[in-house]
Amino acid sequence: MHWDDFGGAVQWIVAALLPDGRPDIHLVCEVVRLSPRTLQRRLHAEGLTFAGVVARTRFAEALRMLDDPTRKVIDVALDLGYSDPAHFTRAFERWTGLTPREYRRRSGGHDWGEASLRSGTTSTRGAGGISASRRPHGVRRRARSA
Repeated sequence: MHWDDFGGAVQWIVAALLPDGRPDIHLVCEVVRLSPRTLQRRLHAEGLTFAGVVARTRFAEALRMLDDPTRKVIDVALDLGYSDPAHFTRAFERWTGLTPREYRRRSGGHDWGEASLRSGTTSTRGAGGISASRRPHGVRRRARSA
């Protein structure tokens, strides 16, 4: 994560909110004490969008979690806020061209990094990180266990 810029701080907050479902811009705004419009303007000034930060954060967290062989794919999907593991698998395949299981078999320590998104964007800043067609879909709040 980038600690020296606003987008990095937002990405850190989004990562903390992922287990509760799709991070809501209003929740992030409460944390940074800005209006939604000001948050969007500040991100735009860095070449980012809120949706792009959420998608990029999910991708980075997915790679980190999948590198733990003891963690089940279904748990990764739920921890990233997906309501259905199939939604996560489809999103991951759009991002990398591999299913999460294929990624695990092939990764062998490969540093996929942000440039691995199939969108062809090598910069983490381009088009908000991930194009609209690459954004994760089907995300809902996960029911919390009592």
